[in-house]
Amino acid sequence: MKSSYRLIAVAVLLMSAVAVFAQSYGRYEVRLDKVFYAGAVINGADAYTIRDLGYGYAKDKNNVYWNGQVLPFVDPVGFKLHGGHADYQPVPQEPAPAPRQDIGQALGSVLGSILGQVAGTGAAHQAPEPVYIREGYFVDCDVVLYHGVLVEGANPGYFQDLGNGYAIDDRSSYYAGQKIKGITSVNFRSVRDGYARNTNNIYYLGKKIDVTSPSSFTVLKDGYAKDSFRVYYCGVLVKNATASSFKVLGDGYAKDSFRTFHRGVQTR
Repeated sequence: MKSSYRLIAVAVLLMSAVAVFAQSYGRYEVRLDKVFYAGAVINGADAYTIRDLGYGYAKDKNNVYWNGQVLPFVDPVGFKLHGGHADYQPVPQEPAPAPRQDIGQALGSVLGSILGQVAGTGAAHQAPEPVYIREGYFVDCDVVLYHGVLVEGANPGYFQDLGNGYAIDDRSSYYAGQKIKGITSVNFRSVRDGYARNTNNIYYLGKKIDVTSPSSFTVLKDGYAKDSFRVYYCGVLVKNATASSFKVLGDGYAKDSFRTFHRGVQTR
């Protein structure tokens, strides 16, 4: 049984790799004085001043681009990054790229093989997995962007990227580009693994969660956290878990003095 769980864990990792590849940002290229993104020409882009900024962003003397599309509300002169390349990278003149193997298909084949090995070993245990956001926010003189989308109401002059999708300005707190309703930025900070906190409350993926003792709340790992009285997984209460003896084992597994758990669900 344990070997089956290990195979499933490997399969999940491969699925994550496929997802990351599918969401990866295409490369800007210059060929024959034209600018391309993911193989498609960007009409009007200036081949001599184009710069690859990372995370799908680029700019030339006239525009800022995200995934090859012009962002009409952004001034390229003042546009800077929080979390992109350390330096703006000139896009080199290159010949047409040679065909390359579809990595997603390759990983999919391996994944199918692994899942085939565990077929027939019983229904897979369905439980949520931790979701972490690592890409940063992007700021220019007048606006704040998150994945190319305007962050409504954000103040660029006071904007701070806290990591894991969280950010603050002089008035508000944000998660994934959306304002967190009902709180200010006072004493708000990102912890890790999707959790954040202020003086009185705990948040997971930008949503306030019901915590018995915020002052004693501690993030463990693999999505688990606890306070003095209760245990949580991905922001949800872990039923029947004893906080005082709770330990995370890895790969979604955990235990206390009496029970074992997998991804927040009691297994025995």
